[in-house]
Amino acid sequence: MRINTLIGPDIFRKLLGVCLMIWLVLWAVFFFAENKKGDYREFFALANKDLEGKRIYLMGQDFYEFVNFCRSTVPPGSTYEFAGMRLYAIEEVRAIYYLWPLRAVTSDNEYYFVYGDFEVPDMSDFEKVAEFKDKAYIMKRRM
Repeated sequence: MRINTLIGPDIFRKLLGVCLMIWLVLWAVFFFAENKKGDYREFFALANKDLEGKRIYLMGQDFYEFVNFCRSTVPPGSTYEFAGMRLYAIEEVRAIYYLWPLRAVTSDNEYYFVYGDFEVPDMSDFEKVAEFKDKAYIMKRRM
């Protein structure tokens, strides 16, 4: 049995219209609400940028340049781990995505990408092979 035969076609249309109006009002309130912490500002800022500009906006100029430095210095297919930043910080997650085909691992890595002031693990098996800035450099495992 169809719904509109149980309640009548006129009532069904009115009920459907009311539901649609409620949905539109809720959608408009959600879209124009001010408590989204600038989501729309970011959307419009990103809409007018090219791919590199979007990456710079999301990662920050300095970190983006460091990630590019790592990508151009380390051979594809190598394994690495970030050090010097919070574990699974959003910057690290974005960098892992961008650094493909390098492989992020948590043990037995060939390289450490050190960036920032956070505590750095024991790197006695590693030597510095390239330096980007004062607290941003690449370490490689000694053979």
